[in-house]
Amino acid sequence: MSGSPRILELQRAAPNFLRRQVKTLRQTRHGWAHARRIGFVFGCQRSGTKMVMRVLDQSPETRIFHENHASAFSDFQLRSDRTLRALIGLNPAPVQVFKPICDSQQADQLLQRFDNARGVWVFRHFDDVANSAVVKWDEHQQDLIKAVLDGDFETWGWRTARLPEAVVANIRRVATPDLSPHEAALLFWYMRNAFFFELGLHQDPRMLLVRYADLVQTPAPTFQRIFDFLGAAFTDDFVGQVRPTSIGRRPAPACRPEIRALCQDLFDRLDAWEPAPRPVVSPVLILIDTLATGGAERYVVTIANWFKSQGARWWSHRAGVRWWRTCCRASSTKKGHCSRFAGICRGPRCS
Repeated sequence: MSGSPRILELQRAAPNFLRRQVKTLRQTRHGWAHARRIGFVFGCQRSGTKMVMRVLDQSPETRIFHENHASAFSDFQLRSDRTLRALIGLNPAPVQVFKPICDSQQADQLLQRFDNARGVWVFRHFDDVANSAVVKWDEHQQDLIKAVLDGDFETWGWRTARLPEAVVANIRRVATPDLSPHEAALLFWYMRNAFFFELGLHQDPRMLLVRYADLVQTPAPTFQRIFDFLGAAFTDDFVGQVRPTSIGRRPAPACRPEIRALCQDLFDRLDAWEPAPRPVVSPVLILIDTLATGGAERYVVTIANWFKSQGARWWSHRAGVRWWRTCCRASSTKKGHCSRFAGICRGPRCS
């Protein structure tokens, strides 16, 4: 019995389980009253999302939920919003990250339903994904593509849910019922990653797109960007075990030119994506906002004191005092606001 697969699995999982319990105990110092930052990791299966979650788990500020976490997921899909909010409230971690890889087709809705939520979409080259998928699932994805060709979007649940008409049309244009397992895996990669554009996620500032190649070839700066985006602290030690050996491990699978062209076009769009620049706030607006919240008095006093210290002949201190007292009378500044400028300010609001 001691050598059964289940016992061996538990023995392998025990160190991580104990580490997470200690980590959770330490996170109780944050209390439970603070606002949590919520993260979701999306993408296509076999794209490196598990690695991303493992690195995120290295942070003392995070609590991660893989798609096999029974409290957060049921049959690899997220439980109800009510359950997730209760789970988030029970955990003291400042940053809580879920991996709803089977709910990627609902990424736009999840970001809308959860306040303070952000998403990370991971994409990997389609050849590597297809090779890995066939090793793991063999011919399974052939059934999925055949269902799309037949117009059956119910049997396979999330795998064919919310497929846009344009994506379905492209698949029907290049696919036939005699697809090879690798060709079906390539089209499944296309189906899943097409949601990034079809759902408008490429225009959502709450979504970050990450290349798998960057994750394993330049892990420190790439994961730094992810951690910054989710609001967690990062150190280079977190990526000490990340290696680039999974890129191009096997030759590109044979497939029809039309299928490869369809995947290549989407890959190029993903690869060329850049986040939309955040709106730049005009310095004039910042100045106006500052002046409207009591900044005017501070500017006047600072300038007046500087001129006085410089002994500038063209600055009339007496005139400056009269000007400042006029500002004080007109201001709504509370009494005592300018007491530290007693050498210049004698207005009724400050006496």
